[in-house]
Amino acid sequence: MLLAPVLTTVMWGSSLGRPRSRDDGAVPRDLRMGGSHDYPRRVRNRRAAGATVGTDAGALPGAGLRRPLVNSFWDWFWLMVWWFVFFMYLILLFQIVGDLFRDKTASGWAKAFWVIGLIVFPFLIALIYIIARGKGMAERQTAQIAESKAATDAYIRQTANASPAAAITEAKNLLDAGVIDQNEFAALKAKALA
Repeated sequence: MLLAPVLTTVMWGSSLGRPRSRDDGAVPRDLRMGGSHDYPRRVRNRRAAGATVGTDAGALPGAGLRRPLVNSFWDWFWLMVWWFVFFMYLILLFQIVGDLFRDKTASGWAKAFWVIGLIVFPFLIALIYIIARGKGMAERQTAQIAESKAATDAYIRQTANASPAAAITEAKNLLDAGVIDQNEFAALKAKALA
């Protein structure tokens, strides 16, 4: 209930919740979005000459005409291509910055110069970095993946088998319950102690 005046103000641009007419001095939407910069002076001059702002006879050049930003299929196509290139560049930029700070052999000054170069000449420096350090970049990423996998495997092993004594006790309970035989108990005991 309280949002209705606010929503109509936002939708129509009027504090009273009703649309403004073109004759009340409001700037037409199409001119607010990039039309003439001297709109108030031109309106005063046309009104002084007796023209009405909203009619065809006295309308400003371009008033009421809205040009779409994208006119054809090819405009859309190239827009999508450039968005794709932009996002691919961002991904490449994050990969390069991540690799820079992952590299333990490069000095802090070298890392700073690479980052400054990426800011000043982004496309050129990104291309030079990929050519000059691409092999090392792949090796560092592979090493990090292997290290992460080893740490994950060690954590899983540690969590799964809390202690060999607990595994042997559980196997002994299964043997006493008659669920497993002596050979299976021996195999579980050897596995827990390994």
